[in-house]
Amino acid sequence: MPRFKYQTLFLIISFIVSLLISCSTSAEERDIKNTIKRYCDLLIKVYIQNEPSIIEEVATSEQVNRIVHLVEAVMAKNAVMINEQKRLKIKSVKISGDMAEAETDELWRYWLEDRYTRNVIESPREIRYRMIYSLKKIEGKWKVERTREIK
Repeated sequence: MPRFKYQTLFLIISFIVSLLISCSTSAEERDIKNTIKRYCDLLIKVYIQNEPSIIEEVATSEQVNRIVHLVEAVMAKNAVMINEQKRLKIKSVKISGDMAEAETDELWRYWLEDRYTRNVIESPREIRYRMIYSLKKIEGKWKVERTREIK
């Protein structure tokens, strides 16, 4: 084969490989974003139902255990935490093999209601959080391993 054909073939193969890599990265990033969105949606249910196991599909057991402590603190007040996520903006996603980190900007509205009467016992308040979500791919599925607030 002439040299020109080898160069052309190399360029075509390189282009296809880079296209495939960017597509797979985009798919991974989309899966991570969907996991974070699902995590937030389920977190709302966790606090309303006082049931941390609800979030197991998108969180590692270590993260579920952290949530257990938060739910227990609310339950100790004989309360239910009602929350609404007003905004979730995923600002960046960094992937390294089976680990990832995502930075978010979130706006939540919280209040506490008595578990039995459903009377409001702590007034609603809005809080903005800048968060880092650390995720781990387990058996082909992304799960939230830890969250931390950026101060």
